[in-house]
Amino acid sequence: MINSQSPEERDTFFQQYSEEQVRHAFDMVADENGQLPEELAEYQQAYDEMTVDPEAMSRYREVLKFREALFRATPRVFITRLLLVANVLVFLAMAFSGINVMSPSGEELIAWGANAGWLTLDGQSWRLFTCMFLHIGLIHIALNMYILWQVGNLLERLTGNAGFLILYLGSGLVASLCSLYWNESVLSAGASGAVCGAFGGLAAFLWRSPDCHMEVFGPLLSSIAKIVLFNLGLAIVLPFFLPINLDNAAHLGGLVTGGLLGLLLGRPIMTSTKQGILFRNALTLGLCGGLVMAGLYWAPEAPPNPFKLADEEVQLEASVNALAKQQLEIEMQHGQKISDLIEENKSNRENIQKVLERNGAISTEFSKLAQVLRDNILSKWKEYERQAETLRTIWPATLEIRRLDELINFIKERRSETEKRINTLGEPPPKEANALSSPQGLVPLFRHT
Repeated sequence: MINSQSPEERDTFFQQYSEEQVRHAFDMVADENGQLPEELAEYQQAYDEMTVDPEAMSRYREVLKFREALFRATPRVFITRLLLVANVLVFLAMAFSGINVMSPSGEELIAWGANAGWLTLDGQSWRLFTCMFLHIGLIHIALNMYILWQVGNLLERLTGNAGFLILYLGSGLVASLCSLYWNESVLSAGASGAVCGAFGGLAAFLWRSPDCHMEVFGPLLSSIAKIVLFNLGLAIVLPFFLPINLDNAAHLGGLVTGGLLGLLLGRPIMTSTKQGILFRNALTLGLCGGLVMAGLYWAPEAPPNPFKLADEEVQLEASVNALAKQQLEIEMQHGQKISDLIEENKSNRENIQKVLERNGAISTEFSKLAQVLRDNILSKWKEYERQAETLRTIWPATLEIRRLDELINFIKERRSETEKRINTLGEPPPKEANALSSPQGLVPLFRHT
């Protein structure tokens, strides 16, 4: 009878025998170290509490009844395990495909279904779902799966298999949307939003359910809360010290959404009916669907592709350097001609007619140089400046802006210097010819440091 799962039968057994007899029964089944089998250890604890405090035994009996009702409502917990296995399998598949398991590239994550704002908001809304099963490195997945295991097993038992799946996926989808609303150029991946939603759902369910006693669940909830809050704090602090971006919008969005869904799923465990559970699941599913549809409907427009913009910046930089090199060659060519004519005048001044002709040739070279700079060079500097400024207005926050700003400043300097050079060439003094033929007067190339 001591193995009976019924509290009433166990109480009857305890009352039929003296304390010495009960203790002897425990001793008979204990091992050589005095340890009882796991299934009997709780009974010994209950008897110890009963002999000291009858009220403790009454509370213990209520906990056992709650546990039995909970296991009847959800006999098997498997959704948490399936989700964990799915995340691990995707990560292993990425690793076997050759992706760096510590730091995959943005292009690789996009190819596997990451949440890329310029694609998700441009008809690929399925990325809101697939991004929940991708992770950016080994540490990322290890941390998320640890919290999922800690929270998911208990929450799934409380909400039921279907309820937990709805809450987890719903929180993850809304979390992905929150990322887009916070920064539409986001590139994100990971189960963090859904995992935070699971914690929010657990806290809300325990608060909402009338027979989930906090003296039982409080310590566990407090332990899990410390883990989640530590990770949220880490997500806020780390970007100040390391070159990483953590998706706090998804974390907070998932946490709030999970809490809301947990309130809907919250129910009395002892007296719930299947019909009531199905109704709550349907209501939660409808709310999740409504939130996702509304989020997509009012979502911002798809931003430009940051990878494409980065390529355009690189191409513009190459064009700028090519123009600077072209201007350098033009100034060297005309400067050399002017320098040669000046040297001839210095060495041969007897023939006044020749001197005048060379002076005319010098003026012509200055005019030609001014014309070439005006028609072929200055117009291009202005065009590149316009392109760079346009690129600057649509440059996403996810890309470093310093390189583009340096390029814009370089273009403006070259355009301004070219304008000054053209104005000076209108009435060129002799020293201008020497300056044009020396390296100090030439246009340097753009080099990013």
